[in-house]
Amino acid sequence: MDTIIPGLGLIMIRGAFVSLGIFASALSVNPAHTQSNHSSSGTGFFVNADGWAVTNAHVLEGCTRASVPTLGEATDWIVDRQNDLAAVKVAGGADKPFLRLRGSAPRLGDDVAAFGYPFSDFLSDSIKITTGNINSLIGAQNDTRFLQISTPLQPGNSGGPVVDRSGAVLGIATAVFSGRGDFVAQNVNFAVRSNVLEMFLQSRSIEYDSLSASAETLSTADLADAVAPAVVQIRCISESLPETAKLHRMPPVENPLAPVDFSREMAELLAYAYHDAWSSPNDSALQFMASVYTDSIEFYGKRVSPSSVMDEKQKFAHRWPIRDYSIRDGTLSIECIGVLCDVGAIVDWFAHSPARNATSDGVATFKFQVDVHNLSITRESGAVLKGQSADPSGMHARLHGLNGKCRGGSGDLDTTMRACDAREYTTKSLIAAGWCFGRKGEEYFDMEWHRCGSGSLRGL
Repeated sequence: MDTIIPGLGLIMIRGAFVSLGIFASALSVNPAHTQSNHSSSGTGFFVNADGWAVTNAHVLEGCTRASVPTLGEATDWIVDRQNDLAAVKVAGGADKPFLRLRGSAPRLGDDVAAFGYPFSDFLSDSIKITTGNINSLIGAQNDTRFLQISTPLQPGNSGGPVVDRSGAVLGIATAVFSGRGDFVAQNVNFAVRSNVLEMFLQSRSIEYDSLSASAETLSTADLADAVAPAVVQIRCISESLPETAKLHRMPPVENPLAPVDFSREMAELLAYAYHDAWSSPNDSALQFMASVYTDSIEFYGKRVSPSSVMDEKQKFAHRWPIRDYSIRDGTLSIECIGVLCDVGAIVDWFAHSPARNATSDGVATFKFQVDVHNLSITRESGAVLKGQSADPSGMHARLHGLNGKCRGGSGDLDTTMRACDAREYTTKSLIAAGWCFGRKGEEYFDMEWHRCGSGSLRGL
């Protein structure tokens, strides 16, 4: 049974975890609505200039409407209850300040700060900041989706950013551990890791930006000045809140720490991210490779250092500077034990060297062992399937997706510019593979990609 901790208004869920998200109070009722409407609140923050803000899924639990004070309604909702994440598009959120995700992994002991609107009906409706450290790189019950932090969190903090000293987002405040039995835990709090958020945004085609871990370290006051403008209170309106909800009582929510097959999901996303990166210009491709080969690795049957692997990757990249590697639909297989996953698939590949006027293509198998906790590759192997030609459908699908992101994205986001650069690169790959766009005499809107022949035009 859920119980109330006197004076704090926290619900102990089965004597253990507490979701922070919706701080519900009769004092929060919006006078513009009827008495049957109930107002509660959590926190969110903008991740791009298009007005998309992220928060926890449980902040929106039971809501019929949601809004941000002074900005307006949340018009579009995307909810991932499994990972306790949600994104909302705020009507007046365009061109507001937004936060960037940290581009490197969190470190044990990192200084962090949490921003949010806890106890807004009693303390004030202004933003609050608390500071602390990363106590563990793994959450409760060895759940790798979460960080454990000492930063104090209260009801209403849910969905708020947990940032490092440069203002880059490391996580999203989501839950606290209250204790078991007569034992009361202190400052045992949890945040969804930013790499989980990153995968959520990528899979929903929501643009975001990242910030280097080497960015300037800010004082607490300067950090507050930099972060606070991008953080908002999210008000939830529910027309049918259970009568049992009282002052300080949070509506029932799913336990955000429920076990899920997170390892498999992360391994799949890493597999696609790897081949997308290897199908990009050398600078970005090799930067990604350096981030996933971080420890001793079994590389095609031999135990080698990361530097040895990178030497091989650099040699291949310089020999074949234009590449496209696409996982063939329906061939990806993943088996996980804990945080280690064996990943395999069939890949259609194409490579071109303008300097040598050389091209090559084919089909290959690849096999990885992935450590999803560190997002690193611990074993790699593969083999070319002789006598088979590459299927270009993956390259066409990549170009179509990049074209949409380039044309539809905000021009001031790095992600948009990267999509446009990647589109140009993939276009070069298609042209080098013998594909042309349009034929002489055709109007632009009639032009399509096709195998080059008489009367074909090359390029866009």
